[in-house]
Amino acid sequence: MHFSHCTPFLPVADLNETLRYYKDRLGFYDEWIWKGGFDGGIRRDNLHLLFNADPDYVNRCDLLGKGFEIVWFVKDLDDIYNEYALKDIQIIDHPGNKSWKRREFTIRDINGYSIRISEALG
Repeated sequence: MHFSHCTPFLPVADLNETLRYYKDRLGFYDEWIWKGGFDGGIRRDNLHLLFNADPDYVNRCDLLGKGFEIVWFVKDLDDIYNEYALKDIQIIDHPGNKSWKRREFTIRDINGYSIRISEALG
């Protein structure tokens, strides 16, 4: 038996605006929108993201004040940080080596998601 990967549909306030943000600011490409305009996705290298337009759900998450945390596993983290530092992206934690043997920094996207960008140390 073998499990491969998981890609949940992330609820977003505005699907088109989210796809533009991920493309223009975060360097993703190959965006698509499914019939009806409620579901869509985008990718960067092997990282595929799926979104579902659900502004009510996003608003409920914001009311709780907790947000939602996502981790992207990458290579060349410092290069990615340097790319994002030049763009209009909210960086909420700068690169640092963590006790769990990872180097990470964190951004917040336009839907309020905290995205930890993480690379193995060593």
